[in-house]
Amino acid sequence: MEVLLKGVAGVSDAFLIKYDEKDISNSIEFEVEEITGWLTTGEISDTEPYLKAYIKWDGCGHFWFGDEEGYLHLCGKSCIENHINLIKNLWEIAENKITNYDKGVGACSGT
Repeated sequence: MEVLLKGVAGVSDAFLIKYDEKDISNSIEFEVEEITGWLTTGEISDTEPYLKAYIKWDGCGHFWFGDEEGYLHLCGKSCIENHINLIKNLWEIAENKITNYDKGVGACSGT
């Protein structure tokens, strides 16, 4: 499944969220690409790896940001807002798609 998520600054700031719906009874894995180029037809021409995420039934999540070294460049307030919006959307997808998702657990324990 692919989902296009527009950024707070408009279509130029956008992410392509990819996930597999085959076995998501207990967890879901995401690959997210930042869209860095558009064709004049409105189709995506270029992307860069943005993050990988793994969210479980209990709301716990694991994240790998940016490139292979974990580097992620966020430039300005709108990029931070886009990043926060993306993370919120990944959790919404997880809550709606994971069959056994339990909203009653997963509170931040500080560890």
